[in-house]
Parts: sequence; C-alpha cells; structure tokens
Amino acid sequence: MAWLAALLAVAAAEVVFVLEVCRHGSRAPTDPTVCPWDQDGRWGNGWGELSPVGMRMHFLLGSELRQRYVLSQSVFDPEFNSTQIYVRSTDLNRTITSAQSQLMGLFPPPNGPTVSDSMGDVAVPPISVQKEANIVNALQNRALPFQFSSFPVHVFPYMSDFVLLPNAACYNLLLYTYASAEVQQAITNISLSNPWLLEGLQAFIPIQTEYIASNLTNIVDSIYCSQAMGFPLPAFSPELLNNATNIFNQIFSVYYQDDLYIRYGASWFFWDLVEHFEAVMQGTEPTKFRLYSAHDTTLAAFLAGLQVYDNKQPPFASSLIFEVSETNGDFSVQVLYNDVPLIIGPCKSAQCPLQTFTDYLRLRAFASENVCLPPSSQPWNDTKKSSSDSIVPDSGSSDLKWEAWVTIALCAVTLLLFLAACILSRSESAARKFESSQSSIDERVINFPKP
Repeated sequence: MAWLAALLAVAAAEVVFVLEVCRHGSRAPTDPTVCPWDQDGRWGNGWGELSPVGMRMHFLLGSELRQRYVLSQSVFDPEFNSTQIYVRSTDLNRTITSAQSQLMGLFPPPNGPTVSDSMGDVAVPPISVQKEANIVNALQNRALPFQFSSFPVHVFPYMSDFVLLPNAACYNLLLYTYASAEVQQAITNISLSNPWLLEGLQAFIPIQTEYIASNLTNIVDSIYCSQAMGFPLPAFSPELLNNATNIFNQIFSVYYQDDLYIRYGASWFFWDLVEHFEAVMQGTEPTKFRLYSAHDTTLAAFLAGLQVYDNKQPPFASSLIFEVSETNGDFSVQVLYNDVPLIIGPCKSAQCPLQTFTDYLRLRAFASENVCLPPSSQPWNDTKKSSSDSIVPDSGSSDLKWEAWVTIALCAVTLLLFLAACILSRSESAARKFESSQSSIDERVINFPKP
C-alpha cells in the first residue's frame, strides 16, 4: 500500500512557485570572421542576434509552460501580473528577445490590457499622430494591436550581473577564463590531438590548421546556427559533423571540470535560490514565476554546481526549471533540465524536500560577500577540500594572506642566520685573544644587578 500512499501524495501536491533559467534561442553566429559561408549576407539581423527560429523556440516553450502552470495547475494568473511574475535577462539582445518571445507564449493575445471609452481622450501622446483616427478605430478598446501584453524585463549591466554572467562579472572567473594557461593549453591540446578533423575542415576553410584549431568552437557554432535556420552548408560528411560535435563538447566542458571554478560560477545564483526558497517556506515570497534568460555557459555552470552536468553544451532554448510544490504544509522541489527530472546531491528522488535541497545549495556555495573578490583579497580558506565538503571561506580566520606569512618566514630565517654568523665570528675572535694573552689575564669579579 506504500505505493498507493506515495501516488496520493503526488496527486495532492500543489505547485506554488516556479523558477526557470533558460538559454536564448537559435541565433546568428557571434564571430563573422571564421567561416566563409557566413559572408553572403544570410544573417541580415546582425551577428549574435536572435533568429526567427529562436523566437519561435521560446514562444513554444512559453506556450507549454502556460499549459502546465496556468491552464492545468493555476500557479499564476492567465494574464500577465507584475506582482506574480518577475523576468530577468542578461544585457544582450538575444536573451532579452528570447525572454519576450517566451512571455508571448505564456501570455498570448488576446490577454493584454484594454482601454475603456472614457480613457479615449487621454490615451494619446502629447504630439500630433498622423492618421490617429484610423489607428484608434483599428485598435478599438485594445491597448495594443491584437490585445498583446507588454512585458517588463529587468536587465543588469554586463559587468555587474553576478547571478547570470559570473564569468564576465566576477574577477575570479574572468581571470580563470582568459588567463589560465592550463585551461587554454588543455583546449589547444584537444584540438591539435585531432588532426584528421582539422584537415577535414581545412578542405572547406582554406586557412592554416593552427587557426582552425584555435577557432574550432566558433566554426562548429556557425555550423549549428546555419543548420537551425536551414541555410546551405558545404558538403560536410555526417562523420565529420558528428566528430566535430563531440570534440566541441570536450572543449566546452573543460571549464566545468574544476570544482573551484564551478562554485565561483554558481554561488551567486545558489544564494538567489536560497533566498526565494526560504521565502516560499515562510509564506513571504510574492512572486509565483521567475524567468531568467541567459546563456549556455550560465546553464552549464549551474548544472555543474549541482553536480549533474553531462559535459555537453546546453542546446538553444534549453531550460532548467525549479518547481516547488506544497503538500499539507510540507514543501518539496523538483528540478527539470529540458524536461528530464534530476536527482540532486542528498535527495533520494527527483522530488526532494525543499529544506534538504536548500541546505545542499548552502553547502555548494561560497559565502556571497566573498565570491567576486580578487584572490589576494579572499579570506583565508582551504580550497583543497573534496567536492562533498563545504569550502565556504572562513571570515574568522587571520587577515594575513599567505604572501605575508611567506615574507615573514623568510625574514625570520635570514635574521637567525645573520645572528648565528655574528655569534660564531665573535667566538672565534675571543678564542684567539685568549690564547695570545692567557698569562696576563686579571681575574675579575662580575657583579650582576639585583632583580
């Protein structure tokens, strides 16, 4: 009968809060200099911009979330309500547009606001509008054509978006990403260890294999983008494309093999989750749905931080959803990555007690006030612990950094050696004097001062 009780508990569970992190949809390549097939004007909207395919991806994603959380479970209202919905994006066109596209799927027309007849005289700008009567007549009582909704999307400056762009905003990750010789060498080694792939691509990109090796990720990215749009490509063999994808994933996942880097990248987001999960349990969380529009690197860092990363680049329009449910006052969370339930850390199943999950997030995160400090300013901490241990920096430790301790130690050793040399020199001098004047030494009484 245990299975029946579990089934009834699941049936009684009510979803009360949803947080989604997504990658933007299909876009144009970000580097126009690598691939010759990108130079024919096919990307007229601009390099790195969201494509029409990407817009539709997110509209369909939003439509599915509407079915689940509005029409089936009534987690939030069917019309956009700014007190229930919070939307955040990185400061790039493709992520902002992806968020807007998904919101159109979540709240499709005709669910937008209307204008009453009494507002007609004031619902005009303070400038003359050509053909105003025709436009107003076409709108009727709709605020926007087809009764669309208008959606606010919150954006943080690129270099201070610690939650969604830690590898750009945090000193530690920026240093690791662009200045780590070990990481860059590992990436180069992966490319150069596959000369047959480089030679195969060189048949279509007539440049030196070393250049192809250093730009392999951009080349494969361009192929992905063109395939998504159905644009023609050179006659790559299926084997070449498959192997290029595998090697691309190896290169992409290099950064997410280092647990220290992972924790730097995920900590701010984990603290953001903790804040909202605790508010849900306390009954003080005002929002019902939070949408964060970001990038493949964002999702990879979060998945790796949760220790469930599959070492593959998250596809366009991927989604990581945290779904909080309540059953008779008990809260649980289910994590879905592209609709696949994940079992996280100490959780025994995909449906995990929310307090257990929140405690795990605390364990995996650095102290938020220290995450983005330069390494020389970090409180003394042991970063060599295993990934199962907490390595939260110890704010109660000594303020002296390791460089200071090394300097002090070297100075102390130097001083001791100098004193030893002085003592030895004086001893040898005294011995020589004693031998030369032994017969003329007067006996003296030395009186020590009283204590």
